[in-house]
Amino acid sequence: MTANPYRSSRALPPVLVVAFNTHVIGMDPVSGRRLWYWTPLPAVAVGTWRIAIAETRVLVCGGSLVACLAYDTGKELWRRESPVFAATLLVEGDRFFVAGSGTLAAFDIETGKLLWHEPFKGHGHGPVALGVPGNVVQADENR
Repeated sequence: MTANPYRSSRALPPVLVVAFNTHVIGMDPVSGRRLWYWTPLPAVAVGTWRIAIAETRVLVCGGSLVACLAYDTGKELWRRESPVFAATLLVEGDRFFVAGSGTLAAFDIETGKLLWHEPFKGHGHGPVALGVPGNVVQADENR
């Protein structure tokens, strides 16, 4: 059996990830001290950031921007344009799914490469819920 690179045995300090406006901030959940800060430059007007945490990575989506940060430092590991205006996020294994307005895209967590995109033509537009056994996220269309 191959080890999952996102299931790290390395103990990371707990980080509370806070996302709003154009800011993503890592904080110590006990003391409230800021540990790191990230914002895309130039600043992107995204409305609402969406985040998902996958072991050692923070996946961030806002508008059509998708980025990956190191969980413990906030260092940007990659950023990509998404064919989907992000509203609902799901992390499963080595994939990161972004959905919104009746469309869905899958990205590789390691590289940020777009793996596939499904616009569900002919099915209309609307909130998208995503799920696999034991990992379900409800539709989130608050922009």
